[in-house]
Amino acid sequence: MSNFQGTCWCSCHIYLYRWSEQIVISDIDGTITKSDVLGHVIPAIGGQWAHAGVAELYTRIAQNGYKMVYLSSRAIGQSYYTKKYLQSVAQDTRVLPDGPLLLSPTSVLMAFRREVIDRKPEEFKIAALSDLKECFPVKQPFYAGFGNRETDVIAYRAVDIPLDRILIINKEGRVRRADSIGFETSYMSLALDIVDYMFPPLVVQATHRHLTADDTARGRKLYRLKQSFSKPQQYR
Repeated sequence: MSNFQGTCWCSCHIYLYRWSEQIVISDIDGTITKSDVLGHVIPAIGGQWAHAGVAELYTRIAQNGYKMVYLSSRAIGQSYYTKKYLQSVAQDTRVLPDGPLLLSPTSVLMAFRREVIDRKPEEFKIAALSDLKECFPVKQPFYAGFGNRETDVIAYRAVDIPLDRILIINKEGRVRRADSIGFETSYMSLALDIVDYMFPPLVVQATHRHLTADDTARGRKLYRLKQSFSKPQQYR
């Protein structure tokens, strides 16, 4: 509250995840949007500039039990417009799944320079993902990552996401794996044809062997998410 601005309100979102969640990271500019530069501008002026099929794919990934986390080197001052943009992406009957949004704690000009001019967005992304990873008491909470540049590959590899689960999209909407296998497809093809192979549905199984007598007495249950079948990367 101030004499000049009156009463100001601040809101936030809190996401409560199980320790065993499998997380899929998605960049925004150039990955959901079709352009890095316009991705910084369009949320402020309104408009759709999303790759075809991205809402369908991300929805099906979420339906298979994975949690989406959106990551961008945009400045924290753009959080309102960025959240509104993500909520506005609608393709047919699909919208983007809800999920945390991680942004850079810098000014808009500094974030724009790092992303567009210096082209070193991986510095912030590595730091943000490393901090997020430490919140989970497991070796690897990250299952896969979507990006549009080699800097995204660098950031995802820094937190040990396998190359065969790092998916890079180009300006034409073609998606490839970051490994050397030469696999290439599109968001819509991923969603309709092979999403269950690359992102196999997760089932919740109780791990009773980890329960102590105290846990049992208090009626607590520990759960772990497991893939419904193993080694999906072999199904190509």
